[in-house]
Amino acid sequence: MPPTPAAPPAHDTRAPDSPSCLVFFCFAWSLYGLAHQLLTYQLWLQFADPAHLALGAATCAAAACGILAPASLGRFTTLLLVWSAYKLYLMPYVPNHVLFTLLANITILVAIGWRTLRPREGKTLAQAAFEDYAPLVRCELLALYFWVVFHKLNVDFFNPEVSCGWSLYFEIRGVVPFMPVFDGLRYLTIYGTLATEALLPILLAARKTRALGVLLGTAFHITLALHPNPYIMSFTTMLFGAYTLFWPEPWIRATMGAWRNSSMGSLMAHRGLLVLLAAAGLFSMVVLVMAAVDGGINETSVIDVLSRVAPVTVWLIGLIYCAIALTWVSTRLLRQPMPGEPLLLQMRRTPAAVLVIIVALNGLPPYLGIRDQSSFAMFSNLRTSGGSTNHLFMPVSIRLSDRQDDIVVLGESNDDNLSDFREAGYDMTWFEFRRHLAKQGCGFTVTYTRNGVTETLSLPIDANHEAFVPPPWWLRKLLWVNLVAPRDKPCRCRR
Repeated sequence: MPPTPAAPPAHDTRAPDSPSCLVFFCFAWSLYGLAHQLLTYQLWLQFADPAHLALGAATCAAAACGILAPASLGRFTTLLLVWSAYKLYLMPYVPNHVLFTLLANITILVAIGWRTLRPREGKTLAQAAFEDYAPLVRCELLALYFWVVFHKLNVDFFNPEVSCGWSLYFEIRGVVPFMPVFDGLRYLTIYGTLATEALLPILLAARKTRALGVLLGTAFHITLALHPNPYIMSFTTMLFGAYTLFWPEPWIRATMGAWRNSSMGSLMAHRGLLVLLAAAGLFSMVVLVMAAVDGGINETSVIDVLSRVAPVTVWLIGLIYCAIALTWVSTRLLRQPMPGEPLLLQMRRTPAAVLVIIVALNGLPPYLGIRDQSSFAMFSNLRTSGGSTNHLFMPVSIRLSDRQDDIVVLGESNDDNLSDFREAGYDMTWFEFRRHLAKQGCGFTVTYTRNGVTETLSLPIDANHEAFVPPPWWLRKLLWVNLVAPRDKPCRCRR
């Protein structure tokens, strides 16, 4: 990390948007970008098409460059551009927090572009843009937390037999077996999860409790990061990046000063690239040695070892990073309680503010019948498809579309995916059924029931049937509707 920029004058009421805050956020956000790529390496490295692989590798490289020089606006902008292009390429199949990341990245890019056209006197481009987008990203995070809580207000999240609150705790206990189990714990995890997630945005929004919100959020999400699902660890590192926008300025200057004066900070400042290359080389040697011991060095053995070692390695590094962050925040809060900085949520006039509205509205589509995936409903047990809903007070009468209610009951098929869905008791929406059938080739057969009518289709005989006509490309890019869980049973926790 580069040397700490000069501290702003004590009377500067805009201290929250100082150069220190800018550099610290860029570092944390770049670190999140690299961590996410490494945690999900199988997605873009092992099973990807060439474009997928190229964009994934480019994002990884751009994130590493951003970590080495977080004060560089050019490097940070390059990361945002490549990262956004990659996630737009993957749309609509992106997890909830990745969609949030995409919208936050676009927010930052629009703010940078706006300030390129409309510079502010006495401010560098990087600093002026940061003062525009920092309040917006803070508000977007608060909107994300709102929907995370709102979606959980359904009967099945409060059902201890299927609730994600208990399911996640139980699965984390498989990794950390000494975590306690006692009577009433199921209800404690359910209501405790909901209460914590509801309290966090309130604490972060209020000036006097902001530091406490950072501490609580850090501790809560570190606990969730113990789960073996790599996307939960990715979500945690994303939140840490966003939390830096809420840290008091003295904390940030102290953090950067401590890092600069440490031996590791000095080494990374002068030999950062060499350190990263050495770490990559050491990891590669470990993988090759393990592959040689397992059965000789060949493509199959190397990939097998990599698939076992890489996720655990990155997960452990992520936990260490999270633990250091928790320790640092705790000691800062205990030693020097901070009332919070002013003006953190005060927005400037910028076109980037439109993205805040998009984030704030992104949680509505499930209740409007438009789509139920990537709506910030992570681990919520929410069900809104099939003409019914399990939400406590959002009625089906407000729906603007029947996309989630046009159901296909699956029958026999020679497609493995459709057969697996059927055996698991899931149905599909007509929208997703058409998307799936459009990818099939000669020899494909399927029997299904829609609106009480059962049909059997096969290719190439029925190639002109409407089921093989996919939805418009722009809808396929924007919309993703989940499999329809059995409506006569509680909705189990889905990832």
